Amino acid sequence: SLMDLFQMLRRARQILGTATAELPQEVDRDLQEHLGRVKAEDLRVGEDDVIKIRSRTGLGYQEVYSGPDMTVCIFLLRAGARIPLHDHPGMHVRGRLLFGRMAVASFDVVSSA
Repeated sequence: SLMDLFQMLRRARQILGTATAELPQEVDRDLQEHLGRVKAEDLRVGEDDVIKIRSRTGLGYQEVYSGPDMTVCIFLLRAGARIPLHDHPGMHVRGRLLFGRMAVASFDVVSSA
């Protein structure tokens, strides 16, 4: 549930705020497990909300929580909408598809050394 996710994040807050390139395996596994249990109903979003998106890009955004160490948010995308290629330097980003279908392309920078 959403409350379980927030309790887990509260317990791991210091680790999340100080982790470098990779999260500790147990924290990452726990986070993915808790995210996997969150449902659209927990966040009170559904396909009807996607229909209401009026932006030209077809993207909707809702912040669930924002603090100095983390942000939890919801992105809603109309069919065919795209999020531009971008980076999250110094951040650990995890996602969860709540409903619908989505194709994801991700890239890692390869050093020339």
